[in-house]
Amino acid sequence: MTIEINDPETIALIRLLAARTGDTDEGAVDAAVTTALGALGGRGTSYRERRNARVRARALEAEQPPSPQSV
Repeated sequence: MTIEINDPETIALIRLLAARTGDTDEGAVDAAVTTALGALGGRGTSYRERRNARVRARALEAEQPPSPQSV
């Protein structure tokens, strides 16, 4: 999956985090997302919230262009 980030401020924050942690940009994003999800802890565990999260994830996947098929 590819994520395209066009906001210069967000890119700068990712690069700053990567530089401070000694990680790659991708590693910094992964660590930040993992930390944010961990901070949520038990929140967002109701059936309704899990269903809404699945719907949002599917909508994001549908927005992605299809990946080229190798032959």
